[in-house]
Amino acid sequence: MDSKKNELKLEKWIAALSKIQLYLSFVFLVLIILIVACEVIGRYLFNAPLFWSNEACVLLHTYVICFGYAVIYFNKKDIYLLLIYDRIPKKRRWMNDLVAEGVILLFTMMLFYLSLKYFIEYGNYVSGGLGIPQGFFSFPIIITSISLFLSTFLDLYKMATHRYYTEEEKEAHIIV
Repeated sequence: MDSKKNELKLEKWIAALSKIQLYLSFVFLVLIILIVACEVIGRYLFNAPLFWSNEACVLLHTYVICFGYAVIYFNKKDIYLLLIYDRIPKKRRWMNDLVAEGVILLFTMMLFYLSLKYFIEYGNYVSGGLGIPQGFFSFPIIITSISLFLSTFLDLYKMATHRYYTEEEKEAHIIV
């Protein structure tokens, strides 16, 4: 019973992290829209372009994409390849899901390691336009890899304890 309690705590914690990432993605997307609007208005009406707008948009876009994908993955709303998956016998699908989740887990660990390595090596170099450290560009990848790792770990734990999903969640979660 204690393991089920810990599982629910982890799931609630990941859901809270996912909700924060969703709100931050929304805020950053609105900021991108405002920056581009200011850039267009400044360039065409006042002949005074913002030299930093492109760099700021690229930085914010990195956060939107990384945080957005973590939310998509946690909510199991990503794209699935059903053509192959449907041909696998139902008794073997569990093994297929296990292998797929294991590969994703290894990928997230590698992503975390490489993005952290980049952050440490190049984090103090500053960008040209805004003069912000390059580490800010790799930071969302670090956070996303942690979020993906936790979501995948939770899925693997559920699979191992045979509490994988409810019937509704089983239909939504097909990975190939």
